[in-house]
Order: sequence, then C-alpha cells, then structure tokens
Amino acid sequence: SLKLDGEWNKAVISEDQTYMLGRSRNVQGVFPDRANRLPHLIEELKVFPKNTVLLGELFLVGTDKTSRHVGSIMRSNPDLAIKKQAKDENKLVFAIFDCLMWNGEDLSNLSYEERYVNKFSELEHYTLTSNYIEPLRPLPVSQLPEEFPKLMREGHEGVVLMKIDEPYH
Repeated sequence: SLKLDGEWNKAVISEDQTYMLGRSRNVQGVFPDRANRLPHLIEELKVFPKNTVLLGELFLVGTDKTSRHVGSIMRSNPDLAIKKQAKDENKLVFAIFDCLMWNGEDLSNLSYEERYVNKFSELEHYTLTSNYIEPLRPLPVSQLPEEFPKLMREGHEGVVLMKIDEPYH
C-alpha cells in the first residue's frame, strides 16, 4: 500500500472509549494515548464497531507536509494540538492500513489478506461519510511497475510491501 509521511498510530475502539496510541520513538514499548489531541478523529471513529483495533498512519494532506509537521501537533499539549488543527487543511488524517480486531474478533493471527485485503470494502463502507479517516487501498505487487513511478511523481514517500499470507508480527 501507499507509504505516507506521518506517524504510526493504533486506534483502539473499546466499549466505553476510543484511544489513539502512538508509537514513541524515544521509549521502546510505550504507546501513549493521544486521543485528547484528535477530537475530530475520535468523533469519526465512533461509526466503527466496538472492540475494534485499526492500525494506520496519521498524516497531513499535501506533499509539503511531513512527519515533522505531524509530530509538531502530536507532541504539543492537547489544547495547543487542537488549536494547530483549527483549520480543516491542518487537521490530521488517519489512513488505515491494517485491522487487528473487528467487533471483538481477534484477527491478528490471520493472514494480511484475510484481516485487511478481504475487509477493505467493509472498511471503505464505514468511512464513506468520514472527512479524516480513509482506508489505504492494498496495491497488488503486479501493479507496482505501473503505479510506483506515478506515486513518486505525485510526491508520495513510497510503498509498503506486506506478505499477503503472513499473520501480524
């Protein structure tokens, strides 16, 4: 799938709360909850079934926006992070690239094809009315020779290759 220049995040939609757990580059194994910096995303994630875990990239639209810009928002205190996202063009977007749990069913031991590729149209359905959440379309390897140069010309960072028959590691 498309590689975006942002920050990895895990959306955990539980029975009573939604968490946005970001991977820390400084501390191994720590995933701080930064949902209080992303009220627009937390609101849009309410359409997903409870007990769902989605992996994705937080990014800003525009080829001039990089992970540094995303980090500037996410490492701000919550009030400042929200203020930095006051304009629509400055709001962070969550691009889903994997699904580890769906409606309480653990999918992490399934292949990537079973847990995400086959679920893509369902994920797409849940995000039809979303302004800030989008599932990344899996790109078959057979399309890489044609699609990769086009993606690079558009200013994207690259692609991520996944073994389609592998469980989540």
